[in-house]
Amino acid sequence: MFWKKKPNESPFGLPLGALRQALSSAGLEGTWKNGDLCFTTEQATTSVIVSAPNQHDASLGTVRAVIRLSTKLNEQLETALAGMSDESVVGFNRFAGLGAMYREDAAVRIGSRLTIFDQEDSWGQLQCPLLIAAIMSSADAIIGGIKGATGGEVAQSESSAWTTDDFEAIRVTLAKLCFCTSGTDGFTAEFGLSNENLSVVRGDKKTALFKLIPNAPHPKLGGGLLCLLTMPQSFQDSDELCRCCIQLNQMEMSTEVSVPHFGAWCPGFGQGTDLTYVSFIPNILHDCKGIATNFAVWAQVRAAWASRLLESKNSS
Repeated sequence: MFWKKKPNESPFGLPLGALRQALSSAGLEGTWKNGDLCFTTEQATTSVIVSAPNQHDASLGTVRAVIRLSTKLNEQLETALAGMSDESVVGFNRFAGLGAMYREDAAVRIGSRLTIFDQEDSWGQLQCPLLIAAIMSSADAIIGGIKGATGGEVAQSESSAWTTDDFEAIRVTLAKLCFCTSGTDGFTAEFGLSNENLSVVRGDKKTALFKLIPNAPHPKLGGGLLCLLTMPQSFQDSDELCRCCIQLNQMEMSTEVSVPHFGAWCPGFGQGTDLTYVSFIPNILHDCKGIATNFAVWAQVRAAWASRLLESKNSS
């Protein structure tokens, strides 16, 4: 008699069984498929893929494992988005919540990634809730945002759970690392970049701008916190910016990248050709201790990482 191999519910010591149970309590049942934990909704199927770490920046610490969330849209949505241009893909990512629309094997997917370090002890209070929210809302955020923009769905309007006190607490922590301010309109930080070879001719500066904005509800997710990291590098035109966004969102899903990926690279929200990383933290995550502070710290690391990549690309 052949016995079906029991799935490993705690790969690398990570309690995926508990994650599955928590989502089951929220009405989303998970199943094991080829060693991955999968969750299926009407719109999509999200696979939770846990793998060993690849090469990382040792200065950030020792990586225990990498968790990737890869969401495959249902057949109807996949057909509707078939043949979609790269410009549309990066444009739709302006609606990103906790995951990015990217290409995988010529198909459109929505993905997030959590890199877990040995020294971290925040599974219950931060990492697991963040994974749950990403699994439940990443596809809804982008698809719902698209429907809202095209008049197919009424945009949500809800106040943010984040207050002036929250932003001041973030400022106190980040003031040790960068210049930053806080107030009723949110939190702003300037991240200095160490690159010495940024192009003055192209108008590059040496500071990335990060904002946490409470008064910008997501059209699908409602109230929360809009997170915007705007890079200083300029681009020749929208096509060059589009190619850069596509490449960065694909690279973010790699097991080699250290900073957690819960958002998307896209063109800026204003005029011009700004390169921006956008995330939206829904109100349901407000009580996760330090979540907005973590997003700010991750933004600083991400800014340095992206700047090095852009510098290397421009010098080649």
